[in-house]
Parts: sequence; structure tokens; C-alpha cells
Amino acid sequence: MTGHLLAVYGEFKIGKSWFGQSGPPPTLLIETEEGGSAHAPTRQVPWEWQTYAPPQWDGTWDTAVARISSVTDLQRVLQWAGQFRVVVIDSITDLQNKHVRHLAPPPRQMEIRDWGTLLRDFLVLADGCRQLAHQPSGPTILWLCRSALGDDGRFRPSLMGRFRDDLMYEVDMTLYLSWSQGGVEQRVLQCHPARHCIAGGRPQDKLPPAVLDPNLIAIMQAIDQGGQ
Repeated sequence: MTGHLLAVYGEFKIGKSWFGQSGPPPTLLIETEEGGSAHAPTRQVPWEWQTYAPPQWDGTWDTAVARISSVTDLQRVLQWAGQFRVVVIDSITDLQNKHVRHLAPPPRQMEIRDWGTLLRDFLVLADGCRQLAHQPSGPTILWLCRSALGDDGRFRPSLMGRFRDDLMYEVDMTLYLSWSQGGVEQRVLQCHPARHCIAGGRPQDKLPPAVLDPNLIAIMQAIDQGGQ
């Protein structure tokens, strides 16, 4: 059984990191910004990846937390991805912003060749993550993104350049996490395309159009077993 590469996006503080850590342990949470792991209901251990190999999972912890500041850091940390069942990158939006500042340090503006490099680097990153996930017994990898309102009036992952449009073709599924519109406040995960958001992908027929109070274990089981 292989893993999957999933993009999960939603507004700030909607619970994307919480959802990412609701999968089966051990989970690797790769943070590009402070605070994503603070309120997740998991037992966490820090991983100083620059110095040590990842901790061995012994059942006393659920999530190893590694902090990075660049695409190069992420590629180094992903060399250990095979030791985990779930890998969460929080967030791709912030990582792309950091990479833009690396390619064009302020006050220089991005030029055409810089935008081409940005696209190439994130396509290479997506290809690497997809290959890792699709190996036998590979981990499920989640790319977390913030949301933005597109020109068509639908929410979509908040990304820059051409990669904003290419993302859906690079991952197995794009999922939109939001609050339900009913009287009871519940998280809802949109799995199929909808009038208000971009969502869907190759395994979407194995999932319902939307899932209330989603958790990653149930989503992974539904994809692997062919439906709920």
C-alpha cells in the first residue's frame, strides 16, 4: 500500500495543522512558521534535524516536530520521510514566500527568470514528494496552504506564480477545510469541486463531496479502501 500527496488549504487558524496531525502515528510535522503545532491534540517531541537522526517511535509520542527555513532544508529533512506514516509540511504558502525572498532579496523585485526558477523548484519539490508517497509503504504527505479568493469567486490555495494553477495537477487531491454554514460550528472538508472552492483529484470518487469533523485517519482509510 502506498501513501498519497494531499494539498489541504483553508483560512488562517482553521485547524489545518490539527487535521494533519489527526493521522496514524508516527507523524513528522515540518514547520516553516511558529505556532502550527501549539494546539494540536498530539504528544510531540522536538527533532533537531541539523544535529540528530529522527527519534525512534516507541509509542510514547505521536508527532516529531522539525523546523525549517528554506526549500533546501525541506529536501534534507524529507530524506527521513520513510520513517513516518504521515508527513505534514506547514506551510507551503510560507515556504514559497521564503523562497521568493531567497530568489529576490528585498528591495530587488522578482524578474521573469526568477518566476521561472520559482516554478521549477516547486515542481521538482512536488515530484519528489509524490515519488516518496507513492513508494510501497510510503508516507502520506500533506502540503498545508492558506486560502485566497480567486478571480472566479472561488477559494483556492494561496500561492504565487504559475504554481498556483499547477498545484492541482501535481498532487493526488486538493482538499478545502472550512467552517460549516449551519447553526453548529463544525469543520468541513470539501473533497469534490464546488461552486465556492477548488477541490478534488484522482481519488475523489472514493470520498464523499464533503466530510464533517474530518480526521486524517478516516480520509486515508477511505482512499485506501475505496469509499466510506
